[in-house]
Amino acid sequence: MSNGASITVTGNLVADPEIRFFSSGDAYCNITVAVGSRKKNESGEWVDGDTSYFDATLIGSLAENFANSVTKGTRVVVTGTQTQRHYEVDGQKRSSYGIKADSAGPDLRWATASVTKVAKNEGGSAPTRSAAPAQPAFDDEPF
Repeated sequence: MSNGASITVTGNLVADPEIRFFSSGDAYCNITVAVGSRKKNESGEWVDGDTSYFDATLIGSLAENFANSVTKGTRVVVTGTQTQRHYEVDGQKRSSYGIKADSAGPDLRWATASVTKVAKNEGGSAPTRSAAPAQPAFDDEPF
């Protein structure tokens, strides 16, 4: 991780991840994560609070693996370094914040995932073996 503020967000993907490529051939993927809050009001009903949107950039094999694993609406966790971009609109200076992702994946609080390991030099395109949990071998019936 580079110098800068570390940030982790958990929320839902706003759109399907789309792989693009730099002129160097490295993959990248820009995503937006919606983070909302819900709380119970005085009568015990759930009320939606404000929603914040976080833009993140995933680079290299992380981008490829992420895009091949999740879709729009998937609850995800993204960790990385906070970035800031300065720009001007109609003569007014503005700033926007984002995340340069170090890691990202599905949030497993309310879901399950099946993990497939990929070869180091092949990014997200070629699975080499499944990391499915091994079934224990019992000679006798338990209990």
